[in-house]
Amino acid sequence: MGTILKQVREIDDKGFVVAIHHAEFDEEDNLLEELPDNYIWSSQPHSMHRPRWTDIGWVEDMSQEEIDEKNKFKHVPTIEDFMLEMDFRVSTIELGL
Repeated sequence: MGTILKQVREIDDKGFVVAIHHAEFDEEDNLLEELPDNYIWSSQPHSMHRPRWTDIGWVEDMSQEEIDEKNKFKHVPTIEDFMLEMDFRVSTIELGL
């Protein structure tokens, strides 16, 4: 029976992630080591703009007005962006990375 490393998040006193660490779990998803009180192992939702941990779980800390303002200035990829990405991918393949 082996162990599995999983990400755990260190949060500050306001509930924001300040660092990501790894902890050992067994194959049944039981934590095998003691973590400090400000570490959590609940996955952080990717759909949130500014996730914050609370007693009830993850909450969105960004107001709808802030989200709308942020989304107003989304980067629209240009042909130059596409070419740079393709160049990077070809280089990665050539180098065997």
